[in-house]
Amino acid sequence: MSIEELIQELYKALPDNLNIDLLKDLKRKYAKSNNLQNIPTNIQIIKEYQNLVSLGKIQKNVDIERALRKRAIRSMSGIVPIQVLMKPFPCS
Repeated sequence: MSIEELIQELYKALPDNLNIDLLKDLKRKYAKSNNLQNIPTNIQIIKEYQNLVSLGKIQKNVDIERALRKRAIRSMSGIVPIQVLMKPFPCS
């Protein structure tokens, strides 16, 4: 199985059956069939997906892009801490 075949499997699952569990199963199947120690990351799949779209082999699909993106950050309290990095200034 190639990454292109993995992406084709994602297209077959559209629109109703595409979920995170299916994506995980397909990634495990890909790693096992290619004797990989590590499961491919979503970024690797997104790069190949974008390459296939630019070559015109597949059509752009928002549902697949949404499934491959990281999930939104949530917290139990509803408050999510963020960090802002500023340019360092010398102390006076």
